[in-house]
Amino acid sequence: MTKLSKGDKGITNTLTKKNVRKSSDIIKTLAFLDEAVCFTGLLRTKIRPYTLNKNLENIQLNIMSASAVLAGDKNSLKELKEYTENLTKIISQLEARLPKRHSFIVPGKNEQECLFNIVRTKIRTAETYCASTKCSPVVKQFLNKASKYIYLLGIKV
Repeated sequence: MTKLSKGDKGITNTLTKKNVRKSSDIIKTLAFLDEAVCFTGLLRTKIRPYTLNKNLENIQLNIMSASAVLAGDKNSLKELKEYTENLTKIISQLEARLPKRHSFIVPGKNEQECLFNIVRTKIRTAETYCASTKCSPVVKQFLNKASKYIYLLGIKV
């Protein structure tokens, strides 16, 4: 018979730190990013245009890179910075084509729009937790731009 463990007492490890409390902002940030990756995957199952689906997959992969950086992997930092710079240009192009909004969005127009807003809010929540940690400025900037990009895509659907 398999013996059940007593649990980990609310402690976990990252790539570079041992015995990190699961209630810490860095672990909460990682959890919200994990949710964002999963919800982005769900959103991709609802999107038909290949290019948009591919763009969402790129966001997903870069959220995973941001998570790796937060966990202590510095190898993805340069690529994340380059992707963020490119994403900033794409955002500018999208903003130029969309009408200016002067009100809040109330999700509910359709399922895709709701999913875009769920992904956006998960990224924004991770961004707020990241801001209260010693999080890399590159990760902070990426999260800000990723949530803005998802917001703009949600307006288009």
